[in-house]
Amino acid sequence: MSRQGDLASLIQRANAEQRQIDVLDGRISSLLDRARSALNKGDEALAQEAAQAIAQMENERTGRTETHARLEQKIVRLRSPSVEAGTRRVVDLKQGAIQARAVRKEQDIQKRLATTLSGRDSASEAEELISRVLGRDDPFEQAEILKRSRTTSATATSRTAWPMPATAPPAASPPMPCWTGSRPPNPLTDENHHE
Repeated sequence: MSRQGDLASLIQRANAEQRQIDVLDGRISSLLDRARSALNKGDEALAQEAAQAIAQMENERTGRTETHARLEQKIVRLRSPSVEAGTRRVVDLKQGAIQARAVRKEQDIQKRLATTLSGRDSASEAEELISRVLGRDDPFEQAEILKRSRTTSATATSRTAWPMPATAPPAASPPMPCWTGSRPPNPLTDENHHE
């Protein structure tokens, strides 16, 4: 039988002994009540008989209590090594996890170090970073341009600076102004507009 099987068997026997002790305690208590009642009624023969039965049950109870105590000691002895083994296993696993984290951290550091030492020095990395930053569009400048553009569009649409004819112009009429972009130039706001 395995160690766990032995342990289960011992626990079963200890539980059975405890149940028997509890039953004996109940019987002893009941017999004590009957013996007192018999003495109160003056029936000494019945009281004597109850006292003998109580003495036998107390002897049996003492034996069962000793057996139960021995079983509990065996249970503790069987559980101790398995508890210790389990505790040792948990400690070993925790130590292994700590070592694994340390190895992973060391590998990450070595990887970063290898990347740094692979021909790219700090100066070239800094130059690359500066060129990337300077090459980007300035978001504040873009916002300012969009703001001015919206203001200009609102001003241009409020006036009718460039009326469009409904039909094609006659052949003798002067040529229509030409511009590039999505809107006509505004002489009040555009710097490059020449009349």
